[in-house]
Amino acid sequence: MINSVFSTMPMFVCGFWSVLFLLQFDKKNTPKIVFTVFLTVATVLYFCHSLYFNSCFSFLPLSDTLYEMASLSVYPLFLVYIRTLTDVKPLALKDFALLLPTLLVSLAVGVVYLLMSGPERKDFVMACLYHQTETPFTNMMLVQRALHGVAKILFALQIVAVLGLGLKRLEAHKRRIESYFSNTQKLDLLPVKRLLVLFALISLMSFVANLLGRHRFFNADFMLAIPSTLFSVALYALAYVCFCQDHSASSLMEIDSIADEKHELDYYPLNSDDLKDLIVKKMEEDQIYLQPNLKITDLAALLGTNRNYLYNAINIGMGISFSEFVNRYRVGHAQRLLIENPTANIVEIATKSGFSSEVTFYRNFKAVTGTTPYKWLKSQK
Repeated sequence: MINSVFSTMPMFVCGFWSVLFLLQFDKKNTPKIVFTVFLTVATVLYFCHSLYFNSCFSFLPLSDTLYEMASLSVYPLFLVYIRTLTDVKPLALKDFALLLPTLLVSLAVGVVYLLMSGPERKDFVMACLYHQTETPFTNMMLVQRALHGVAKILFALQIVAVLGLGLKRLEAHKRRIESYFSNTQKLDLLPVKRLLVLFALISLMSFVANLLGRHRFFNADFMLAIPSTLFSVALYALAYVCFCQDHSASSLMEIDSIADEKHELDYYPLNSDDLKDLIVKKMEEDQIYLQPNLKITDLAALLGTNRNYLYNAINIGMGISFSEFVNRYRVGHAQRLLIENPTANIVEIATKSGFSSEVTFYRNFKAVTGTTPYKWLKSQK
């Protein structure tokens, strides 16, 4: 009973979320389509996993072939999902490049199984997959064992590659958003970034367990319960965050349209320092930083210039992002309000300073001052 529960739990988690994603299918929402495929493949993976732990020998070696294909596909598919969140360009074949080794290895596993005789397949399954018998290996059995070894190595390399490339994409997306928007909340995909790291750590434990061999968890119910529970919780959390994720394609499309704008300058500064002075003057005199959703194009329109000049003046000339530049002014405004009215409600202070939420206010206040609003105010007395 315990074995049946824990061997099927990750499969039911993935299957449950697959159904929910399908019920909200939207052909225009590419990220959720990709994640639905990811969940479907994960469901197949854990279905094959449950067949193994429930001794469904009649499904082997087909289930083992599908298992290798699915286990080597989930990470590349998750990377494709991140790609769709951080870029509005249509998916191309190169985005699925990491799936090519997966297809080659899993296809080779399936072909070798087909080339094996019936007794060879049975001996391989019992000796290599379950480690319950010892038998001399034929040439085809040795090839199959080598392919399974290659699959383990490939899985380890995928963990490193997908984590590295995924974090790189998310960080580049974050910098891009900060260059155009003052309010980056819900746009920097921070929850997905955290879950990518969590998922990689859990999968690293899975790789260690894979090195030990699945057979060590066979007929060991409580040992199986540990990785099964960890994966079920991680996958549920991952699916929940992705289900709630507001796709930022509209924001990215706005960035692209911003980049294409060709406003003529009403006044062309003599040098970048002049433009910096104009920017600072506009911020301090008109206090436009109090607009919660201030964008770089709003400032460009007020100065009669285009966002390219502002980008160069702020991001390159001042060495900070547009978001950081604006939020420094907001923090300064909040400091003045705190001094004027020490008993004021923090939420009210945050709102009056141009912040979209209390969380954003606290994060930026600490980034600028190195401490919380309460501690800063106490230090001023």
